[in-house]
Amino acid sequence: MDNKILFAGKNLPFFESVQLDGFFAPDYRIPSLVVSGKNTVAIIDSAATGADWGNIAIGVKVSQDCGESWSDEIRVFSPPCAKASTDFHATTSAFAMDAVTVVKREKIIMLFDFFPESKGLHNLSRLEKTDGYCEIDGKKYLMLFSKNQSVKSLKRVKTATGFYCYTLREDGFVYDPNGVKTKYYLPKNHSSRYHYETLGDLYYGEGEYLEKEPPLYPDNFGDKYAGNIFLNSSMPELEEEPSGLKKRAVEEPFCTAEAPAAPLRAAITSYIYQTESLDGGTSWSQPVDITPQVKNKKDKKFFGTGPGVGIILKNQKDSEKNGRILFPVYALGKSAVIYSDDGKKWERGDSLYSKNLDETQLLEDEEGNILCFGRQKKYGKTPLSISVDGGESFRKLSSCEVYSVKCQKSFLMLPKNGEKGFAYPASFDSSSRYFVCAHPTGHYGSDSSRNDGVLSIYRLERKEIAKVGEISIKDAKNYDYMGKYASFFAYSSLALLPDNSIGILYEAYQSGCIVFAKTNL
Repeated sequence: MDNKILFAGKNLPFFESVQLDGFFAPDYRIPSLVVSGKNTVAIIDSAATGADWGNIAIGVKVSQDCGESWSDEIRVFSPPCAKASTDFHATTSAFAMDAVTVVKREKIIMLFDFFPESKGLHNLSRLEKTDGYCEIDGKKYLMLFSKNQSVKSLKRVKTATGFYCYTLREDGFVYDPNGVKTKYYLPKNHSSRYHYETLGDLYYGEGEYLEKEPPLYPDNFGDKYAGNIFLNSSMPELEEEPSGLKKRAVEEPFCTAEAPAAPLRAAITSYIYQTESLDGGTSWSQPVDITPQVKNKKDKKFFGTGPGVGIILKNQKDSEKNGRILFPVYALGKSAVIYSDDGKKWERGDSLYSKNLDETQLLEDEEGNILCFGRQKKYGKTPLSISVDGGESFRKLSSCEVYSVKCQKSFLMLPKNGEKGFAYPASFDSSSRYFVCAHPTGHYGSDSSRNDGVLSIYRLERKEIAKVGEISIKDAKNYDYMGKYASFFAYSSLALLPDNSIGILYEAYQSGCIVFAKTNL
């Protein structure tokens, strides 16, 4: 298998042999791999450390020759940061992570998790049980809190109008708990030149930047900059009229702007954002918060994506569901899918109540059944559920014969024999359908560690799954310099490349190294 180190952290011992120009961050995790036209697009968490918190952005590289060469890293989204740090324990930044993508008519649609300044799932006590929105007169508005307010405390507060907190309304201005419009507002449009890092910047004034893209470094000559609503650890008191705050530029080890916390903050909980690319991953639209469409109060503190890829339905008996976009999502203790027929309005299917089904991936078979593969608790069979109505509901099947350790797995349904030039080996039954799964084996079944990744090949017949072979992905002898991580293999993502080879993007180190590989059956 042809392996190429694609994203290499500067803290790894082999970094001197890797071209590092265009890299933003020292560590990389969570791959997603898709193909749009002639472009192969590799998407990852681009992080300040190997932690699942801290300064984490979404990064991309693009190949126009099936992975033989790649662009420099393209920054999709840089969350606001209070203090840039490479300390593993630092939590002074909002962060984005766990991208999941699909391609529909060459448009790449990406969802990712977004957390305000916090430690995310690794400190649940800091997160609030909410979807981050409140409903007023049938409309959902982003909730904002002043210092010493919280979701929990505001449930005990009543006002004359019945509103419990500050809210961001459709005109872009903030309204107080009595429903009165203030002079605080959030700009609606942000610049891709700054990787949308100004998202959440709060201003005070007449609306100078309401429709105009705000500067990365405000000068406060007009409307006053009041900080960022997604930063919260050093919140100032809410003033009747602020004097204007500043940001500080940080060049190394990543380019970012250190921003102050605003006197109003968003709820500290998980959000899901959507962004799109119309040019094969080279540029990306401003992220849009779709949380109020898909998260509900029963999800409590967390609701996020199952990282990797989604699917586009094409074999549904109800032809109106063909073209539907499905993404895997999960809350603590349950999984679900969200779906959209137009890529803008999202709905949520029935939840799959199983603690083994958190980070899932999906396949659609020839009959239109949607198979949902979960993540087992330890080495063993993979939990499996099925939908026969386009993802609107699921029922649990018995675990299938896909053996793995506890880890996200990636799946790819292969084309029919002869479809678009794709050909199976002579030993395969050309009338059958096959899929492949990339996963760690735990030293080939001897333990539950994330090691010795393989590409397992399965025949799928009437929901019956039979393994027909496997290909080793990472040859440990080529990674001796990684020491005890020479055979490490964790999260991955699969795609069928334009040359009909199978591409895989995977974690080859605990943090800091993403490898691209390709193979043929």
